[in-house]
Amino acid sequence: ACVRKVCRPFPTTAYRPGQKETMKGSPAISVLLVVSLIAFLSSSIEKIFSDHQQERELALDPRSITLKKDYNAEFPKERVLMENGTWFLPVYGGRMVSKPGPGVEIKNLCKEAPEFHSKIARIHVHNDYCSDESLGNCLPLVISYQQLAHSMGVPFTFTCGEVSSRKGVMGIMQIDEPSPDFQEQPSYPLDLQGNPFTLKDFCAIQKQDGCAFWICPQGGLENANDLIVQNMKKIASTPLGQSFEPDDAVIHVRLGDVMQPVKKKNKPSARGLFAHSAYRDILLQVQEEKGPIRSISLVTSPLDERVTREKDLPFLEISQKVLGDLAQYLSSCFPDAEVKIHNAMSEKASVAYSRLIRAKKVAVCGCSTFCAFPVMGVSDDAIGYMYKAEQMNYFAAPLADQRENMRVWDAPMLGNNEIRKYDESQVLHFLSDPTLIASAMMKATTLP
Repeated sequence: ACVRKVCRPFPTTAYRPGQKETMKGSPAISVLLVVSLIAFLSSSIEKIFSDHQQERELALDPRSITLKKDYNAEFPKERVLMENGTWFLPVYGGRMVSKPGPGVEIKNLCKEAPEFHSKIARIHVHNDYCSDESLGNCLPLVISYQQLAHSMGVPFTFTCGEVSSRKGVMGIMQIDEPSPDFQEQPSYPLDLQGNPFTLKDFCAIQKQDGCAFWICPQGGLENANDLIVQNMKKIASTPLGQSFEPDDAVIHVRLGDVMQPVKKKNKPSARGLFAHSAYRDILLQVQEEKGPIRSISLVTSPLDERVTREKDLPFLEISQKVLGDLAQYLSSCFPDAEVKIHNAMSEKASVAYSRLIRAKKVAVCGCSTFCAFPVMGVSDDAIGYMYKAEQMNYFAAPLADQRENMRVWDAPMLGNNEIRKYDESQVLHFLSDPTLIASAMMKATTLP
């Protein structure tokens, strides 16, 4: 039988008339031919299976998927249930939107999935172009699709047709989960209480008014905690994620558009700047539990006009001053700690994520969707602090109720709608004056 339809002719020997008797009478030659034949067959079969294994590993390696420039051409352009049971869901661009027509939004999928649940053997989400431009929007979607698949008891695949960087977060996030060989009972994920989390549970959250699984004030995404942690650890385990010595404390500082007012004047500020002492208080609390902090990293986006987004350019200069002022403040508060700023143009988002994930003692996330997942991915020996925002990261509080090393924090914030009322010197004064946050309550939610 031919393996993978690759056949190679066996070596043959041409015999002349009269040679047959000679061959019969030469056992040494016969043995030699048999040995040669066995050696050839063994070598050929080994190479065939080696080639097959190499192709299989290449197909399952998420970083190899992007090697083909025409990868998008291999997939349908619309949602379809394939003959092999794969529910194929195409999305497009940096925010993973669906094209007009039959949508692949999860709210639509929850309406249809129960009808042909028994026919679905896998969910495959394919994005034509992946980038790290909007991770706060994309990652919750990927995790939600993966949680949807697992709540149906089927494996999940996520691929990118093209990707801005194979070593970036979205490049690493590509996945092709193996199908179980035999499974009498589907293995469902567990919610935070340890109960099976099924399709019915998933869609019950999705169907609430004003809700999506990944952004619901009543909670939702915290039920995918295990998946989030698993994916974050995958990012931190890459060569780039292991290319530095981790620090005791890592703080993500969102700048730039946090100072941009929202268009609706009556809408409350969703983000802004915190007084420096808010971070100091967190680190002091961690020192009491984990011992002295010897290194502090401030992670933020590059503050260089060559790579700064157009909407952030008006705030570039003040962002530089705020960051430098915070570094100097923390150095004075923690004289035995080395304070470092990590925002080089060459540093990929996957490295910034890994710095947070690998923090030895504490990782801090403010009013940003960028840092929530990597802070959730810290080790059990470290503490993750997430800001208790009213308009984002709704999963922070319920997650902190169930995970001992996850906490929420609150502090006075100079919001993006209020910043425009003050000049630069007044803004910096707010950040450095400890009397302005004397009444701040650091809300740490932990298990008793």
